[in-house]
Amino acid sequence: MSDSPQLPDSSPARSKPSPEKFALYPVHGIVISTMLCSLAAAVVMLYINYRELGSDSLARKIAFGGGGLYLLLIMLSSQLAPSLTFALVAMVVQGTIAYFLATTLQGAAISYHREHGGVIHSNLRSVMVGFVTGFALLFLLVAASLIVAAITGDLTAVQPESGVPS
Repeated sequence: MSDSPQLPDSSPARSKPSPEKFALYPVHGIVISTMLCSLAAAVVMLYINYRELGSDSLARKIAFGGGGLYLLLIMLSSQLAPSLTFALVAMVVQGTIAYFLATTLQGAAISYHREHGGVIHSNLRSVMVGFVTGFALLFLLVAASLIVAAITGDLTAVQPESGVPS
């Protein structure tokens, strides 16, 4: 028999691991990834940070709120004509939103984590998360387009051009 008491798995003392056992994404990495990829990358990294910090409810809130904001930005941008100027403005707007979200929601926690010996992911890893997020979203968009085309029966929209005149 052991003299030390055993804590149950749901104990509050076990819900927050020590800073050395997990890594967080830094604010600058989140912003760089957003500028190169999209706001979805920031949402994913903020979600992961909240999960690592042991706050599942805030992770769900950032997933739904950030996902909704991302979809809103996509819908608004689809109404504008594509141009280089618009692309640069969209990149700056998304980067500003990511910086505001990251510093406001997690800036203090990331600083505390770093000051107490916690591990911080590199900016390169943050960018890779952004690219993986982008590829996953592209895959989902193509799959959703194919499903909608199959349901509506309009498969001509997804068939490639053969280049041979009819």
